[in-house]
Amino acid sequence: MTSFSALIVLLLLVSVLPSSQLSQTMLPPHDGNWEIIWSDEFDGNKLDAAKWSYGIDGPRGDGLWSKENVFLDGRGNLVFRANILGDQFVGAGIDSYRRFAVFAGLFSFRCKLPKLPGFRPAIWLSTPGVESVGNDGRDGTEIDIMEQPGRSAFVHLNLHWDGYKDDHKTTGTIAPIIGTLDDWHSFTLVWTENEYVFYVDNVESWRTSAGGVSQVPQFIRMGIETPWRPSRFELDSQTDEDYFICDYVRVYKKAL
Repeated sequence: MTSFSALIVLLLLVSVLPSSQLSQTMLPPHDGNWEIIWSDEFDGNKLDAAKWSYGIDGPRGDGLWSKENVFLDGRGNLVFRANILGDQFVGAGIDSYRRFAVFAGLFSFRCKLPKLPGFRPAIWLSTPGVESVGNDGRDGTEIDIMEQPGRSAFVHLNLHWDGYKDDHKTTGTIAPIIGTLDDWHSFTLVWTENEYVFYVDNVESWRTSAGGVSQVPQFIRMGIETPWRPSRFELDSQTDEDYFICDYVRVYKKAL
């Protein structure tokens, strides 16, 4: 079979597969069979309050988070808007705190990244135990599945534990995205009791057991913010607006 014919067959297969089977075909090549236990495809026109709560509606970093800057577009996507109002950066965030948390599993996200400088999208897992000191990260680790320093063709993958003050510990790496910033990109974490395995665009990018590996349930956080004042980048407050878009969030457990 020619490569062109194989491509046509693959496209036809994808077009007729049920969504449950389609999601399986898009997983990275990690051992085991996986079953979805929680997901959001972002259908409809309103954020599902049974799954998500809005993050801070107020000061965040050097700017603000506003619940007005996160919404569904009616075409199956979650949209985080980043813009400048006057001299103030405005982003947004959501989380599944007190709605969904799980210990270990496979976490998969499909996203489009913003392109303007100064805007930092991120996806991470957290838990109140991250603030605890003395048990390394076993009682909770901030697991950064993806952070993009604005307008970059790479993402940061990081772990943080033992709080965020004097005892704070962290490690991480940088991974390239495949394609361009106009493309959709996948970000996946496989978290077991012994290690974390990170994938960017289905390519294994980092495997680590740093921090002792969290042994407690953790919830999902997503958002867009800035680590710097936007004026540093000479953004045009009248026109500069960008978006961090998520097609789906899917969480899997290994099938027994």
